Amino acid sequence: MIPKAKAGDTRMHIRQKHKETKTKEKNLSPSCARYATARYLEEPRFDIDGRSTYGDYGFTSKPPGNRHFIPRRAKLKAAGGRSISLYEKWRLMQYQSNCIMKRFLERHHINVSVLPPCVNYDLWKYPKWKAVYDRPLDEDPCPDCDVRFTADSNGKYKPKIAPASILIPARWRKRVYLDTIILIGLPQHITVAYLKEANSQVYVEYVDPAGPSGDKRGSDEVQMWMHSYLAPKIGKPIRFYQAAKGINFQCDKNDVMCQTWIWYWIYFRCIRKITADVMARHIYRLGCERKSLERVHRFNCWLADLFKLGFYTHESPSQTQVAEQNTPQRPHPTARPDKKQSRVQVAIKKILKKTSDTCFSKTYAIDSSDEDDDDGNEDDSSDLSQTDVTSACDVIDEMSVTSVSSDDD
Repeated sequence: MIPKAKAGDTRMHIRQKHKETKTKEKNLSPSCARYATARYLEEPRFDIDGRSTYGDYGFTSKPPGNRHFIPRRAKLKAAGGRSISLYEKWRLMQYQSNCIMKRFLERHHINVSVLPPCVNYDLWKYPKWKAVYDRPLDEDPCPDCDVRFTADSNGKYKPKIAPASILIPARWRKRVYLDTIILIGLPQHITVAYLKEANSQVYVEYVDPAGPSGDKRGSDEVQMWMHSYLAPKIGKPIRFYQAAKGINFQCDKNDVMCQTWIWYWIYFRCIRKITADVMARHIYRLGCERKSLERVHRFNCWLADLFKLGFYTHESPSQTQVAEQNTPQRPHPTARPDKKQSRVQVAIKKILKKTSDTCFSKTYAIDSSDEDDDDGNEDDSSDLSQTDVTSACDVIDEMSVTSVSSDDD
């Protein structure tokens, strides 16, 4: 807006004031605080050549120095598949990677479930609890995949959906985006499906890191389940495609990081927008150069560092509640063996050793005169405490033995 001319101002003076006003308007900028909150933080980045950055989430030039769990075949082989402590650490690593990928995928408008582990694994650490647990001990009540396929004795596959999965009808109706990532578990293996929903149909990109050495029967069962369960659920036909079918991601014999390979594929396909053919050739080249294990290990360390830097999204409150409800609870004190009972059993054994086998073959009646005689006799089991003897006698009375006669004394 041109300022009004005053008396004595020439046309040159008016133009000069107009330029100064425009210059001041251009120099106006928002405050630093408002600008900092308005702009997005730079996203962490992992390049296909193996280089990585932490974006604006890395406060220093060096990565976090804390140690983290690394899946190794030697650990798994040494434990023989029976170490619950190893499984607990492994499951926690999977959960943290799941939270990090949730943060990435939400920024790129893709749904994914956060599957929290059990609050604790005390049931498998204390064998005395197993007697009062009414579920299979080889089944995790808080699984690490949306749907798990198990094979029965007849070789028939049965799917079971995780209670915290997005496939649960209540969560599926509330999904925010059209595209969805679904983790699919096969016996002793984990695969992934990338659902891209269009107007007329749903494209499903299925990836098995084991490739040709994987479970072919399981892959066929997954495809049938997609058509029979997911297609009616979504209301659209499904077009199924298995990507990188002839490539074994885990060609290294020491590679046991199938779930990390899944996130590696999803990261470059969904976050970096690299085509499936380029990704398949890239992973095949890593295997030929014997760099596949080193690359997936570096990617796993990068994810662990991001969790320490705070780049993750936790599960929803309902998913947390599901994990708490499905965690096996401590048995009631009445269902657990009492420590005092064990002392009583020891006392009974000591008494039975000093008693003949025919002593308890008959039931004797209580005689008041015998009680007076017994008061003056010494106890043969003097090495036992008075509490143990009393408790032992109470147990013996329950075995229909009323008292032991001392007439022979």
